[in-house]
Amino acid sequence: MREENNIKPEKKFEIQNISDDGKCDIVFYDNIKEEVRSNGEEETTVYIYDIYRVTVRYRDTLEEDLENNYETWLNFAKDEMKKQV
Repeated sequence: MREENNIKPEKKFEIQNISDDGKCDIVFYDNIKEEVRSNGEEETTVYIYDIYRVTVRYRDTLEEDLENNYETWLNFAKDEMKKQV
């Protein structure tokens, strides 16, 4: 899904919504591009990027695993989102 925001994602991914049943969402931010727009009076910077979201079982080493295997996880999230379409 394409997203546009005036705030740039701080990292390439976030772990969100850790639930009582042990699951969480991993949100990936990919193809981040900065665009400056002008309305004639002022300029605004916006960030345009793709978002991929996947739900997995949470574990204490998940963030480290994501850091070390980022491309594998990103491709997994992309594949999972394709299945939902």
